[in-house]
Amino acid sequence: MKKSLKKASLSLSINAVVILVLAIAMLGLGLGFTKKMFSRFGDTLEIPEPELASSESDPIVLNSDQITIKKNKATTIPVEFYNVGGTGRVYPFLKCSSDCNAEPRYIGIPLTVAQGGEGRYRLALKAGFLGDKDQVICTLYFMKDTDTQGLKPCTSTVGDAGEPVLESKQITIIQMG
Repeated sequence: MKKSLKKASLSLSINAVVILVLAIAMLGLGLGFTKKMFSRFGDTLEIPEPELASSESDPIVLNSDQITIKKNKATTIPVEFYNVGGTGRVYPFLKCSSDCNAEPRYIGIPLTVAQGGEGRYRLALKAGFLGDKDQVICTLYFMKDTDTQGLKPCTSTVGDAGEPVLESKQITIIQMG
């Protein structure tokens, strides 16, 4: 009779160890899955929407003219644009260099904006947008949808007949580690 009690207790402790190992493995998988899902929410830094609407007197409106981004995070910057030019497709063009031959840092997706109408843009800047620079002054242009080859917006004057630049605004982008 004593021999069967020892086998039962040995069998019970082996079952307990197996269940404990499986429970720890399942807990680890669950925590890993949860961490992966929640890390997606933190991949992009959202800048708040502008508090004021764009208007004819202030055609380009951002939350601030000084934007702080994180070095290793993508950033979305909301911008409102009031089209004082003719109806058509308008796109944002961000240039962070005084060299007109330098490549633009960002060319956005054009929206069709009627004359006297507003367009709401979301500038999606990639992680590491400024490279190793801590601060840079950029010019945000809103331009008619034309061929951008050879386009030099920094030599164009806003409002010139035939020029693609509709409006421009200077902004400072600060990159935090």
